[in-house]
Amino acid sequence: MDKIKDTRSFMRITHRYLGYFLAGIMAVYAFSGVLLIYRDTDFLKKEKKYDKVIAKDLTEKQLGKELK
Repeated sequence: MDKIKDTRSFMRITHRYLGYFLAGIMAVYAFSGVLLIYRDTDFLKKEKKYDKVIAKDLTEKQLGKELK
């Protein structure tokens, strides 16, 4: 790195390298976001099936209570 002459040149150099670093972080963040959106896995999805036997000839209110 060049010899730092004054505060202005120090701030310019720091800003440049900080920009390079943050641009790399943003690129990785964007790439991982795209991967998470378009992935084709059901890793967190689970299917649940319930079998319940209910009586015949129930009214709507009774059926609602049974199914809750």
